Amino acid sequence: MGTGNSDGAGRAPTYLGDVTQGLYYYGAQAEASTGMAASLVPTSGVVEVRPSETFTIVSSLLTTSLTAMSVIFRGRMAYADNGPNISLDGRSGESIPFSLRVDDSNYISMQFSTWSSRKGMMFAIQEVATVANFAATGSSDYTPGVDVPVNLAAAYTSSRIQMASEGVLVTEDATPVALPDLSAADLLIIPLSVTANASQFNGFIEDFMMVSDDLTDPGLLLASTP
Repeated sequence: MGTGNSDGAGRAPTYLGDVTQGLYYYGAQAEASTGMAASLVPTSGVVEVRPSETFTIVSSLLTTSLTAMSVIFRGRMAYADNGPNISLDGRSGESIPFSLRVDDSNYISMQFSTWSSRKGMMFAIQEVATVANFAATGSSDYTPGVDVPVNLAAAYTSSRIQMASEGVLVTEDATPVALPDLSAADLLIIPLSVTANASQFNGFIEDFMMVSDDLTDPGLLLASTP
């Protein structure tokens, strides 16, 4: 923003105003991001932390399938290597992009891990009556930082689970024999990880889509290409 006396030489513009006119600024907010600006967090002179939020879509508004579900998640995130691992109840990790769950033993989800030597490993997991299957990226496909691009697409089916990350297919898990009945499950977008030291999902969601079908490998590749 500039005023009429901006000279283009790098000097800051000035505006003196008078007793009846002036300029008022409200809501200026500096952010460590090259992506989209976030909503204002009023500080009132003290340091404030943006509260965690989860977007929930109730089951009555969703269409699910017993044979195939696909999810596209695209955005940017900031995270540190705090070491959380995933868990087979679908509720743990450095962050959780989404979860569609009936209970701890019946769900589909994406979970992000920085456990041990992992710097950033995304899992697409489905569990049916305590039997879990997953497809995953490499252990360090993501690197801790600010504005880390996240472009994911996953297919959860009764015969396979597959994921593409940043336009690359991971190794398919062809061992599933069923998909959980998710007709009573609420969709949770960026639910909170129960891991105490987790970064949580700190970033922006640019696109999210869930369909009751298998996008197939070409569709996953296309949807996850940056």
